[in-house]
Amino acid sequence: MSDEITEYNPDQVMQNVRDKIKATFADLIPDEHWNKLIENEINVFIKSSEDRYGNKAHSELRILVHEEARAFCKEKIKEILKEDERFQGYYDKDGNYKSVSEALEKILVKRAPEIFFDIISGAVGEIISNMSNRF
Repeated sequence: MSDEITEYNPDQVMQNVRDKIKATFADLIPDEHWNKLIENEINVFIKSSEDRYGNKAHSELRILVHEEARAFCKEKIKEILKEDERFQGYYDKDGNYKSVSEALEKILVKRAPEIFFDIISGAVGEIISNMSNRF
């Protein structure tokens, strides 16, 4: 026993108790059963599953990978849009601010009919369908 006085730390005591129980508990489980428990947990993490209704659930690993990939891609897209001059506004020779770059403007003008059609076709189709149902 030490003569040194230390401050009582309940968190450290709890951690010591946890560690002791964990060590004792792990020793009580036979190796083959312990290995099976670990294998099951790894499979749950890696493999997709299905509930009793047949609904598929993605594995924890797949969810984690998709979250990380999504965050990475969002950051890369932000960088590209911020740094690439093709996506930046500019001031023309008269000092007027143009929110769309010249390169992007050329693409939009060239594809305007297609873009307009994609935007309005659904709405027009819905209006015509509603009108035909009323008569």
